[in-house]
Formats: sequence, structure tokens, C-alpha cells
Amino acid sequence: MTTLNPRRRGPPLNRLFRLKSRALTQRERLTVMLVAEGLINKEIAKELGITVKTVETHRANAMKKVDAHSVAMLVRYAVRVGLVDDIPMHCCRCQLSMGY
Repeated sequence: MTTLNPRRRGPPLNRLFRLKSRALTQRERLTVMLVAEGLINKEIAKELGITVKTVETHRANAMKKVDAHSVAMLVRYAVRVGLVDDIPMHCCRCQLSMGY
């Protein structure tokens, strides 16, 4: 039986996210980072020098591994595990949805 250490910092969820983050390949992490920064698949493909289909595959694999069922959940995951510092405000889609 495992017991929780009251001195351990952070909620168990953050620890789970860190463990899941290690399961991502380098390309999946890069793809998640760029998605969280507001790039679309075509822009990510150009940035990484790969095809759009490959980006879609990396993105789908990452979403499956971290149990994200939407792009919003994937972005939240990226912020929580430190793949990105914060959600960028320069993203036109974010500005539209936030009323900027």
C-alpha cells in the first residue's frame, strides 16, 4: 500500500503529467510545443521540415499518450508540464476566442 507524503510538493496530477511528458518522443514534444504556441499543422510542418501528414501523426500520438481529447487539453498539458511558459497572446485564434 502506498501512502501520500504530506511534504511532497505539488498535486499528484502534475507528477502524472511529468511522467506522461517523458513518454513523448522529441518530435511529439516539439509538435505539442508548436501547437501550444498557436501554429497550425501546415506552419509546424514547414518549421520542422516534415509533411503535414507527419505533423498530424505526431499530434495524434501525443494526444493519445497524454489522454488529451481536444487541442485545448493538449495546450493545458503543455503549459502544466512546462513545454511552454504561457499561452501566447499573439495567436489570432486565441485573440478571437478571448475577445481581443
